[in-house]
Amino acid sequence: MHLEQKFGSWLLGIGFFVWLTNYFWVNIGLSALPRFVDIVFVAAAVIMFLFDKRYRAIVIPITMLIIYTIILTIIAYMLDKIHPYKNVIYIKTLIYITIAPLAGSTVAYVIVKERYAKHILAAIAASFKAFVVGFIAIALSAGWRPGLLLLDINLANMYQGVGRIMAAAIIVMSTTAPTVQALNILIIYMATFVILSYRSIAAAVGALIGISHIAINMLTSLSVNQKIKAGIIMLLTSVIIIYVYGQEIRTVYQSTINRVEQKVEGKEGRPYLMISGIQLWLSGPRQLILGAGPMKYACALGYCAEGEYRHPHNAIVLLLVWYGLLGVPLIYTIIYITIKASKMLLRRSERQITLISYLYIYYLFLSMIGGDIEQNRQFISMLSAVWVIQRMRIKNTNNTGSI
Repeated sequence: MHLEQKFGSWLLGIGFFVWLTNYFWVNIGLSALPRFVDIVFVAAAVIMFLFDKRYRAIVIPITMLIIYTIILTIIAYMLDKIHPYKNVIYIKTLIYITIAPLAGSTVAYVIVKERYAKHILAAIAASFKAFVVGFIAIALSAGWRPGLLLLDINLANMYQGVGRIMAAAIIVMSTTAPTVQALNILIIYMATFVILSYRSIAAAVGALIGISHIAINMLTSLSVNQKIKAGIIMLLTSVIIIYVYGQEIRTVYQSTINRVEQKVEGKEGRPYLMISGIQLWLSGPRQLILGAGPMKYACALGYCAEGEYRHPHNAIVLLLVWYGLLGVPLIYTIIYITIKASKMLLRRSERQITLISYLYIYYLFLSMIGGDIEQNRQFISMLSAVWVIQRMRIKNTNNTGSI
C-alpha cells in the first residue's frame, strides 16, 4: 500500500472516531471538529457516488430511503403543532437523516476492503485508547479519585456522552485486535470503571457486549496458549480491580439500581414516554396514518414552552408518532438490518465486519431506550454501514466465492 493510502486510511479511522464521539466535542466547546467531519463524509460520499459505479449501485437503496424520510419529515413539519423548538428540531432531523447514512456507507465501503482495514482499525483503536487514557487524566486533574463518583465533580455535565463513548471504546478494544492483548484489557477495565463511576446504565450494556466478545473469542478462536495467556491477563486484572475498587463498585452498583427504579417510575420514566407515544399515535385516523409529529407529542405531555421538549425515547415508537403508518418501511428496514447484523456476527466474520456489527447492535439498543433522530445519528450511520457491508458481501461472494 502506498504512503498516501495509509495516510488516507488513518484519516478515515480518526474521522470515524470523531463521528462516534461527536457529542463529546460539543460539550467541551469543539463543535467545529465534528461539523468538519460531517462535511468531509458528505463530500466523500458524493464523490464516490459520482465516480464509483459499484458504490453507487450499492447505496442507491439508501439514497431512496433518505429521500423518502426527508419527504415524511417535510409532511410532518407542515402538519405539526407550533412549538418554540419546531424549526430547530426539524432542521436537525433533516441534517442527520442525510449525513448519518452517508457517513456510515462511506466508512463501511472502505473498511470492508482488506487492504485498508488494517490501518483504519489501527487508527480507530489508537483514537479510543488515547481518549480513555486522556479522559482519566483529565478526571484526575479535576479532583476525581478512585472511590468518587464522576457525577460529583465538574465533569458531570458530560456524563451521558462519556459513558457511551467508553462503551464504544470497549467494543472497539475487543474486536480490533486479532488476539487478546494486555493493553487492550487494561483500557477495557479503565473504561468500565468510568462507566460505573458515571452510573451509566445504557453504557454498561455496551461494556458487556465487548467483554462478552472477548470471552467468546477466547473459547472459540484462540489457540490453547493464547487462551491461557488471555485468561491469566483477565484474571490478574480482575483481581487488582476488585481489590482496589471493590467497595466503590458495590456502592456504584447499588446507586445504579436505585437510578433504574427512578427511571421507570413517574412521568419522566421511559415506559410512560413510550406508552404516551403509542396512545397519541392511536388517538385518531390522521395520527395513525400520517403521524402526530414531534412537537404535538411534546405538547401532549405538557412540554410546549420555551426550553421544553420531549420525545418517546424509543426509535420504533418515535417513527410511529412522527410519521404514522408511513414510517412502517423505516421500521421494516431496522428489523431487516438487525437480522443481517446478527447473521454476520454468527458467521464469525472479519474484524472490521464484527466491529461494525457490534456497534450496530449497541446503538440499536440505545435507540430503543432513548434519543430522537439527531441523538441516534450513530445508530442510523451503523444501519447504513451494515447494509453496505452485506451488499458487498453478496457481490463479492457472487464474483469470487468469498469476501
